[in-house]
Amino acid sequence: MNYRELLQKYKAGELPEEQRKQVRQDIEKQDAISEYLFDNEEMEFEEQVEQDGGQTTESTDGSVPKDGQNVTIVGAAVPKDGQRTHVIEGTVPKDGQEAEFTKLIRRAIRRTFIKYGVITGVIVIGIVCFLVFALPKIQDAMYYDPNKIVGTEEGNKTNQLSLDISVYSELFLPENYRDSAAATGSGYGNYDIVINQTSSHNGIFEYVGGRIAKNDMVLYNPNIVQKPFSNVFYPPSEMTTASAATPEGIAGTKKEVFDELSKLEDEKMYHAYVSLDKVYSFSEFKALAEKNDLEPTWCAISVKNKDQTESKYTTYNIGNIGFRMYTSCSSLAFDQKKYPLLTAFSLAEQESAKKNVLEEKDVTKHMTSMLQYLQDNDDIVKMIENDQGTGKTDYASVIDSIQKDGLHIYGYYVEDIGKELKKLKDIGNVSYVYTTEMI
Repeated sequence: MNYRELLQKYKAGELPEEQRKQVRQDIEKQDAISEYLFDNEEMEFEEQVEQDGGQTTESTDGSVPKDGQNVTIVGAAVPKDGQRTHVIEGTVPKDGQEAEFTKLIRRAIRRTFIKYGVITGVIVIGIVCFLVFALPKIQDAMYYDPNKIVGTEEGNKTNQLSLDISVYSELFLPENYRDSAAATGSGYGNYDIVINQTSSHNGIFEYVGGRIAKNDMVLYNPNIVQKPFSNVFYPPSEMTTASAATPEGIAGTKKEVFDELSKLEDEKMYHAYVSLDKVYSFSEFKALAEKNDLEPTWCAISVKNKDQTESKYTTYNIGNIGFRMYTSCSSLAFDQKKYPLLTAFSLAEQESAKKNVLEEKDVTKHMTSMLQYLQDNDDIVKMIENDQGTGKTDYASVIDSIQKDGLHIYGYYVEDIGKELKKLKDIGNVSYVYTTEMI
């Protein structure tokens, strides 16, 4: 019976107790030898031979060694007198063949190291693949993702940044409305971005590049998201207290601004912030615009103040906010059930808008949807207003007032040539006009 058969009988429990004990010792010895060979790359077998004082013989054919020979068994126990020894692997060395035996053991060591090297290599490759492919995506999920698809309509997909910048710029940036953006991710919450301009009154399109790094936005032209000065409009009496009333606005007195208005070049384009003599309801303002052939680009709204001991109307410290009228814009897809008429395009698609007569119910939906959207998705506000934020904005109060009391307008912004803007001084309902040249 060879040793392999002996092992099979051992596993099957068919050996007598004494042989079972012997095989168990053999297995323990083999484990010890394997562990020793793995932990010690260089084995000094020659030194061991000298200590034994004789020839080392390894049996493979089951023969009993001659007297005076020392036997080294690989995978088997040292034989007793008269026992046949079965060795799993190896060759029988003749006199002076210790070097061959050493080579055999070192070959076994190399195989062991190759095996563990392959295992280690697979583990290292797995870790590297995780770091290169999986970890960036995991980290991206923790931060603002400008490429997240927020809506699909007729095959056109809208990414997060395009919708966010559309809502934010319409509410707060009369001069710099944007409704298109693209981003290229570089992993770990980092993106290179471009904010596109899709419409222009002077034929000049300004595309702005930048970067979003872990919810921090840096634009290479930050002026594109700079809000207009808070006092570009001269507030009517209903929006001021007695202590806050002033005879001058951002560009001086009313007489001074109208004198400057007369000096505008007829064919040059200007930005103009037009203040009204009072707060008008939406229907009153629409009638005023139709009567005087006014075509506002953007209207500034206010809401009724809860504490009317201060002023009758307010913007609750949000600043100048409003909506766009009769201007070109891009089609964006979004959750229309949650945010009805969210975008300028969706408002412009209404039948009333197509006839250049916006309905208050449509504009009310549009305004409240924009405010609700920013309340639910304020990452864009935090990124843009990082160095000019004023804390959590009370959009809910503005939404509540608009829904209860309607829209109220105290001024508007328009982009027009000087010849047309000069006519504003002859409209009795206009109290102030602040203009800057369009570059």
